[in-house]
Amino acid sequence: MKIFLLTRKDQAGYDEYDSCVVVAESKEDAVQITPEGSSFDPEEYLPCYSWVVPSDVICKDVGEAGKDQKRGLLCASFNAG
Repeated sequence: MKIFLLTRKDQAGYDEYDSCVVVAESKEDAVQITPEGSSFDPEEYLPCYSWVVPSDVICKDVGEAGKDQKRGLLCASFNAG
């Protein structure tokens, strides 16, 4: 498992997440994890959602996770308005 930094391609506004750190198998898997810790679901996505679609995420590999680390969210940055 790897550690990834996810950031938005656009500018985050008030009451939106601007980034998060996740653990995943690959970049393709990482962008499917939302800053709320769930997996992205296109059926539930709304334009007012506080995160972006996976194609609008920049994903940077920042390191290796420990052997016991599970897939998911480590931390997130939220711009409270």
